[in-house]
Amino acid sequence: MNASTHPPATSPIKTLLAPWTGILSLRRACAHLRHARTLDVIGSAILLGLIWCALAFTTVLFMFGIEERVINGERNVLIRPIGDVFHNWKHEGITGTGGIVALVCFLVFVAGLITTSITQFPAIHRAGHIARSLSQALRSVLACGGLIVLLSASFGFFLVVTQHEIIITQPDEPPLSMAFLVLTGGLSWCIIILRISAANIQLRDAHNLALPDRCESCGYDLSHTPHDARCQECGQPASESVGDNTIRLGWPWQEKTTIRHWLHATFLVLFRPTRFYSRLHMRRDDEHHALFGRLHLIAMSSSAMLWMLLLLAKDDIESPWERFLIVGLVTLLVPIFGGLTHRAVALATTVVLLLSKRIADFRWAWIVMCYELPYLWLFCATTGSFITLGTMDSALFRNVVDATNRYLPTINNDPAGNLFMWVQLIVGLIWWRRMYKGVMAVRFNNA
Repeated sequence: MNASTHPPATSPIKTLLAPWTGILSLRRACAHLRHARTLDVIGSAILLGLIWCALAFTTVLFMFGIEERVINGERNVLIRPIGDVFHNWKHEGITGTGGIVALVCFLVFVAGLITTSITQFPAIHRAGHIARSLSQALRSVLACGGLIVLLSASFGFFLVVTQHEIIITQPDEPPLSMAFLVLTGGLSWCIIILRISAANIQLRDAHNLALPDRCESCGYDLSHTPHDARCQECGQPASESVGDNTIRLGWPWQEKTTIRHWLHATFLVLFRPTRFYSRLHMRRDDEHHALFGRLHLIAMSSSAMLWMLLLLAKDDIESPWERFLIVGLVTLLVPIFGGLTHRAVALATTVVLLLSKRIADFRWAWIVMCYELPYLWLFCATTGSFITLGTMDSALFRNVVDATNRYLPTINNDPAGNLFMWVQLIVGLIWWRRMYKGVMAVRFNNA
């Protein structure tokens, strides 16, 4: 019977090819990795890392191979073949340089793989052993590994082309290839993040979704309590925690995704969090919570673009390409680093909850963390304020910075940077506290 309930393990060949299968079919790649052996998963990660390192190493070799020469008063640029680069390294007695570059590429891949897997932990973990959830997070990242390699290769190509074009023409303004470099890097990050988020949904453990129903009042296990009875611990009717008569009626945003309902939910999350989480319906099989967070990231990106356009309107930048690069870079970096900051705070919240052992059911923790994403606006507002005041060179701003830094420990040697880091740290701690209280508010049944 036990053998029939557990599907057979995925073959090693399918596991090794799963990252590349995920380029065309993420569902099939996740299905292969879900039942793969741990050793096969590690082998797939090593193979993917070797391919990525080969591409990165080749890119570095081409970067070394671009050199500048002046012949007959004219500037010529030659891209030396890879074999010549190796020959010069050997002739100059620095044969270890190639090995160092390869080692650095491999360490970068390992660090990126581990870090990305850890950041997916809050979205994956529901209950049970932490190691199993971390394994699922690693498989989620591997399912998108082939796409990551392809996007990295395109970024490396534009990196080499940009350097080559800059050395050839010595332009007074950024070349067109730099625009493609910025767009490729930013869009690649956005695509990878969305792809991994989709893989997280595919790889969540089925047994974690079958956790027991709990009383909304005290958290008592209601698995063996009839819905028309009362909780044996506190006496609250079980129907108020499970079934159709639950006290959690939900919000209009969960019924119909309109801008008006989105703004209403945002207002409640920011200014009426207790009321919002006490009524939020958690058991519906939908993605309203994820859409809620994505819309905020899109709104932040659009606001950053408009803010940068207004800021650059006062600068004497004649090159339209330079304006485009700055605006495009800010527009892409805001949702990327905003999402990474959100994941970092969510990870800190999850770790504290695990260490305190105050919650064993993490089914709804990630939903709360998604609804807490609007607090990221405060991060963006403080960052934009510091940049704007810094460009204005206001005497009042300098006096405030100098006066404040007298009472603050030094983190950054720059006074304005030191104050900025302390403000962001305080904002981050407040955000972490909000997430923690929100998760604790829905830690029981959350019907």
